[in-house]
Amino acid sequence: MVTTRKSLVLAALAVLAIVALASTALGATTYLGGASASGGQVTLVSNTSDGNADNDYSVAVFDVPEGTTFADLGTLSTDYNVTDDGCMGGSPRFQIRVDTGTETKNIFAYLGPEPNYTNCPLNTTVNSGDVLTDGRAIDTSQLPGGTFYDTYAHALSAYGDYEVVSVMLVADAGWASGDGEQTIIVDNVNIDGTVHDFTPPPTSTNQCKKGGWESFSNPSFKNQGQCVSYVNRNK
Repeated sequence: MVTTRKSLVLAALAVLAIVALASTALGATTYLGGASASGGQVTLVSNTSDGNADNDYSVAVFDVPEGTTFADLGTLSTDYNVTDDGCMGGSPRFQIRVDTGTETKNIFAYLGPEPNYTNCPLNTTVNSGDVLTDGRAIDTSQLPGGTFYDTYAHALSAYGDYEVVSVMLVADAGWASGDGEQTIIVDNVNIDGTVHDFTPPPTSTNQCKKGGWESFSNPSFKNQGQCVSYVNRNK
């Protein structure tokens, strides 16, 4: 557990440092490092074996409505499928960036079986369940009075009024695997009732016709005309 905790501190610093780097955006989701969206899913790759530091980590950043507090995040869950090497080193995880009033810090919710968050089944889609619930530990060690195995109830009472800057899904433990690579596929990310299914936005007006406009959620449309206007604006 000491190794895991040390890696999490290093990873948190790295993620904070890379938020300003070049990225691609799809609706309210921003992808950093080795993260990419395709086929309605997001693939998070941490590859430390290819000499390219840009994909040592993967981050999917989700915007939240301005003014959202930690207490407002009623639900946080995702479907995830570890396809290479497993859960390790505190990765994959939800990373909740919060404003303490003086600086930005992180609350971590790790994916995988407790208490070590390792031994995830390979090539199997698993639903994390709500990681913000009583009976499930979260890591508040970056915050005043926080601990590695904090309870949600305590975190809610101590940090509930902290404003949430963003919610991230992170993979960055390629360094801990035998081949230097860790890969996780995520889908159906539920953030306070908003489900992100990563369906790519329309690129052709034909995709908007015959009710096709109803299939998009990132962004979503109220009618066919709004969908057509989006395509025309973004050609």
